[in-house]
Amino acid sequence: MVAKRITNPEELQRLCDKARNEVAVREESEIMVSVCAGHNESISHDHQVARALLEEVRALGIDARVGMKGRCELSAPGTVVEIRSPRDGVVLYGEVTPELVPRLVRTHFAEGEILREHLLVHHQCERAGSEL
Repeated sequence: MVAKRITNPEELQRLCDKARNEVAVREESEIMVSVCAGHNESISHDHQVARALLEEVRALGIDARVGMKGRCELSAPGTVVEIRSPRDGVVLYGEVTPELVPRLVRTHFAEGEILREHLLVHHQCERAGSEL
Protein backbone atom coordinates (compact mmCIF):
# COMPACT_ATOMS: atom_id res chain seq x y z
CA MET A 1 0.00 0.00 0.00
CA VAL A 2 1.39 3.38 -1.04
CA ALA A 3 0.59 6.36 1.18
CA LYS A 4 -1.11 9.32 -0.44
CA ARG A 5 1.19 12.31 -0.75
CA ILE A 6 0.06 15.34 1.24
CA THR A 7 0.14 18.35 -1.03
CA ASN A 8 -1.21 21.21 1.12
CA PRO A 9 -1.68 22.29 4.75
CA GLU A 10 -5.42 21.57 4.68
CA GLU A 11 -4.84 17.89 3.88
CA LEU A 12 -2.28 17.69 6.68
CA GLN A 13 -4.76 19.30 9.10
CA ARG A 14 -7.52 16.83 8.09
CA LEU A 15 -5.13 13.92 8.65
CA CYS A 16 -4.10 15.29 12.08
CA ASP A 17 -7.74 15.85 13.09
CA LYS A 18 -8.65 12.29 12.07
CA ALA A 19 -5.73 10.86 14.07
CA ARG A 20 -6.66 12.95 17.13
CA ASN A 21 -10.26 11.73 16.95
CA GLU A 22 -9.15 8.08 16.73
CA VAL A 23 -6.83 8.53 19.72
CA ALA A 24 -9.53 10.30 21.74
CA VAL A 25 -11.98 7.46 21.11
CA ARG A 26 -9.41 4.84 22.14
CA GLU A 27 -8.45 6.79 25.29
CA GLU A 28 -12.07 6.62 26.45
CA SER A 29 -12.29 2.86 25.95
CA GLU A 30 -12.65 0.55 28.96
CA ILE A 31 -10.68 -2.17 27.16
CA MET A 32 -6.89 -2.04 27.08
CA VAL A 33 -4.77 -4.43 25.03
CA SER A 34 -1.04 -4.19 25.76
CA VAL A 35 2.00 -5.98 24.41
CA CYS A 36 4.57 -6.37 27.17
CA ALA A 37 7.98 -5.30 25.91
CA GLY A 38 10.40 -8.19 26.06
CA HIS A 39 14.13 -8.36 25.82
CA ASN A 40 16.00 -6.35 23.19
CA GLU A 41 16.16 -9.31 20.82
CA SER A 42 12.34 -9.66 20.79
CA ILE A 43 11.34 -5.98 20.60
CA SER A 44 10.86 -6.09 16.80
CA HIS A 45 8.59 -9.13 17.17
CA ASP A 46 6.69 -7.40 19.98
CA HIS A 47 6.04 -4.41 17.70
CA GLN A 48 4.80 -6.74 14.95
CA VAL A 49 2.35 -8.30 17.41
CA ALA A 50 1.17 -4.84 18.54
CA ARG A 51 0.66 -3.77 14.92
CA ALA A 52 -1.30 -6.96 14.16
CA LEU A 53 -3.45 -6.44 17.27
CA LEU A 54 -4.24 -2.86 16.30
CA GLU A 55 -5.20 -3.89 12.76
CA GLU A 56 -7.38 -6.79 13.94
CA VAL A 57 -9.13 -4.74 16.64
CA ARG A 58 -9.87 -2.01 14.08
CA ALA A 59 -11.04 -4.53 11.46
CA LEU A 60 -13.55 -6.03 13.90
CA GLY A 61 -14.69 -2.62 15.17
CA ILE A 62 -13.70 -3.36 18.77
CA ASP A 63 -13.53 -0.31 21.02
CA ALA A 64 -10.13 -0.89 22.62
CA ARG A 65 -6.85 0.89 23.23
CA VAL A 66 -3.87 -1.02 21.87
CA GLY A 67 -0.30 -0.26 22.83
CA MET A 68 3.03 -1.30 24.24
CA LYS A 69 3.95 -1.33 27.91
CA GLY A 70 7.05 -2.08 29.93
CA ARG A 71 7.98 -5.56 30.95
CA CYS A 72 5.35 -7.68 32.65
CA GLU A 73 5.94 -8.84 36.19
CA LEU A 74 5.50 -12.35 34.84
CA SER A 75 8.48 -14.08 33.25
CA ALA A 76 7.20 -16.02 30.25
CA PRO A 77 8.59 -17.21 26.94
CA GLY A 78 7.72 -15.29 23.80
CA THR A 79 5.59 -12.20 23.47
CA VAL A 80 3.07 -11.57 26.26
CA VAL A 81 -0.23 -9.79 25.62
CA GLU A 82 -2.26 -8.32 28.46
CA ILE A 83 -5.99 -7.63 28.04
CA ARG A 84 -7.80 -5.58 30.68
CA SER A 85 -11.57 -5.22 30.52
CA PRO A 86 -14.53 -4.89 32.89
CA ARG A 87 -15.92 -8.19 31.58
CA ASP A 88 -12.77 -10.31 31.96
CA GLY A 89 -10.56 -8.48 34.44
CA VAL A 90 -6.92 -9.07 33.56
CA VAL A 91 -5.91 -11.80 31.12
CA LEU A 92 -2.32 -12.52 30.10
CA TYR A 93 -1.59 -14.58 27.01
CA GLY A 94 1.88 -15.94 26.22
CA GLU A 95 3.79 -16.89 23.09
CA VAL A 96 1.66 -14.59 20.96
CA THR A 97 2.71 -14.24 17.32
CA PRO A 98 1.34 -11.97 14.60
CA GLU A 99 -0.16 -15.09 12.98
CA LEU A 100 -2.02 -15.95 16.20
CA VAL A 101 -3.51 -12.47 16.64
CA PRO A 102 -6.64 -12.89 14.44
CA ARG A 103 -7.62 -16.07 16.30
CA LEU A 104 -6.83 -14.53 19.69
CA VAL A 105 -8.89 -11.39 19.02
CA ARG A 106 -11.79 -13.34 17.50
CA THR A 107 -11.86 -15.89 20.33
CA HIS A 108 -11.41 -13.41 23.18
CA PHE A 109 -13.60 -10.55 21.97
CA ALA A 110 -16.07 -11.85 19.37
CA GLU A 111 -16.72 -15.24 21.00
CA GLY A 112 -16.13 -14.11 24.58
CA GLU A 113 -13.90 -17.09 25.34
CA ILE A 114 -10.40 -17.41 26.80
CA LEU A 115 -7.82 -18.88 24.42
CA ARG A 116 -6.74 -21.55 26.92
CA GLU A 117 -3.67 -22.89 25.12
CA HIS A 118 -1.96 -19.48 25.40
CA LEU A 119 -3.39 -18.43 28.79
CA LEU A 120 -0.83 -17.46 31.42
CA VAL A 121 -2.98 -15.64 33.99
CA HIS A 122 -6.66 -14.75 34.38
CA HIS A 123 -7.58 -12.51 37.29
CA GLN A 124 -11.27 -11.64 37.42
CA CYS A 125 -12.08 -8.40 39.23
CA GLU A 126 -14.32 -8.53 42.27
CA ARG A 127 -17.08 -6.54 40.63
CA ALA A 128 -17.84 -5.90 36.99
CA GLY A 129 -16.82 -2.45 35.84
CA SER A 130 -14.43 -1.92 38.77
CA GLU A 131 -11.27 0.04 38.28
CA LEU A 132 -8.56 -2.23 36.85
